[in-house]
Amino acid sequence: MVNRKRDTYRHGDLHAAAVAAAIVIVREEGVEALTVRRIAERVGVAHRSLYRHFRDREALLDAVASDGYRRLAASAQKARTPKDFASRYANFALGEPYLYDVMMTRASSTISLDPDLKEATDRLIAASLAVLSDPAADGETRRRQVMRLWMGLHGGVSLHRAGLLRARSNRAFIGELLRILELA
Repeated sequence: MVNRKRDTYRHGDLHAAAVAAAIVIVREEGVEALTVRRIAERVGVAHRSLYRHFRDREALLDAVASDGYRRLAASAQKARTPKDFASRYANFALGEPYLYDVMMTRASSTISLDPDLKEATDRLIAASLAVLSDPAADGETRRRQVMRLWMGLHGGVSLHRAGLLRARSNRAFIGELLRILELA
């Protein structure tokens, strides 16, 4: 029997390697380019191996969105003021446009069904409540304070990315967004 050297390798954590590879593909080419086969090629495994970790492409997209929400939450947790939070949010969304798209397009029903995605979005919500709302206010008032800024941030980022605001640069846009949201 001939002992052939494998041209693939075993991962200690295939799930994490697949998510990392998916994020690279999304960053470089957008979500349309993401396939289970391409990820398998990148990590050096048979595509069938990934189905042990992800039921389908949609589950893989949930994992990518979860990673994005955790990254945004980690940045948001460092914010000490609403202005800093808004700057971090806008910089993330503009610096990771395709990842941000994946995060924002995962259906709310998906969030409720995927515990990892729900936990990741809950982290961002907690970070948002901590810095964007008055801790002495009642729950509904705090929710509205956060929603007001989130809606402004997301809407502004979406309009800027679509080219409708004609800002000279991302930096100029963020400055204007902070003024519009009365955070500058």
